[in-house]
Amino acid sequence: MITKKIKDYILNLQGEDGSFLDPVLNIKRNRVGAEIGKSLLFMEEKEQAYKSLNWVLKRQNGNGSWNEIHPDLNEESTVVTSICGRVMVDAFRQSGSKKFLICAKKAADYVLTKEFSPGFFIKSYKHYADVLNVNATVLSFISYLGKELKNKKLLDASERCIFNIARHQFKNGAYPYSTPVQSYPYEYHLNVPDIHYQGTTMYYLLLSKIKNKYLDISLEKGGQWLSNSINDNGFMWEKSHLMFSHKTSGAYGFGAYCFKEQGYKEELKTCINILSKMQNNKGAFPRYEKRFSLIGLAKGCINELTGDASIGLTYETMTRIKRIKERIKRELFDVNFRNDESLLYTSQIFDCLTQGELNE
Repeated sequence: MITKKIKDYILNLQGEDGSFLDPVLNIKRNRVGAEIGKSLLFMEEKEQAYKSLNWVLKRQNGNGSWNEIHPDLNEESTVVTSICGRVMVDAFRQSGSKKFLICAKKAADYVLTKEFSPGFFIKSYKHYADVLNVNATVLSFISYLGKELKNKKLLDASERCIFNIARHQFKNGAYPYSTPVQSYPYEYHLNVPDIHYQGTTMYYLLLSKIKNKYLDISLEKGGQWLSNSINDNGFMWEKSHLMFSHKTSGAYGFGAYCFKEQGYKEELKTCINILSKMQNNKGAFPRYEKRFSLIGLAKGCINELTGDASIGLTYETMTRIKRIKERIKRELFDVNFRNDESLLYTSQIFDCLTQGELNE
């Protein structure tokens, strides 16, 4: 069982304070603690779950936010705050302890201050792009808390999120990473399709459970695009145009949940099979899927150079050449020589599988 192996791996990493130290990067992430805590709660490992969730609660900043943490980054994040805030609502509903609800309310107050225009929430003080998966993550939290509290302000903001995401979706169903406007910190806009972030955006949209006609239509188209992007061998990565998420293992966790929720049985089976093959003996997952296809690499490079049906000739020639260089580096170098086990992607997969009751 994938989830049981993850659980055993995770519990061996948990410290006395409830935190999880990344064995490769030597950092403790708030997001990881929240996702693992929720997953353990869903698997009835309540003692370890609440140790983790209490650790996350104590890490909340005074303004209601949580920090996103990487080896070279430690700053407030709307994404991480939304993920942690949603988990606090889960903890409240499971335990009845109001400290978790108070924590979630503070998080929501913070998140609402990050709405720069209707439905557009910035990720952080250093990240101003209108990123669709950020808005979807916010939606999953404020809609959940809004329904719990019957709070009109939160539910109205949820509707704005849906509209902003749906209006930027491509005609073929793909959710671009961001809107077609160059924004800091990117040197060019990222209005391009990506398999990992298609699944991420859909995961958080599906979590919202909001009755909205536009959302239903959007998700139906999004599911069709994701289904058309996978075959028996796995995801067709040549359709992705973001190199920082290219071939990530976490894509199969998000994909599994989305396919299960939308009734794509064969696609779900493929995701589970690939996750089973990628999981190591300890129960962890690598950063990247290690599957090379010369034809796939060639198709991806051609798409970058000429533009594909989704994006057309979006970029200047030098930008396209740079993206080809990044694609080749990821395919030939990163997946083979920089493919350590990843606690971040392991926790994301754990989160998706337990959320979908996919205790395979």
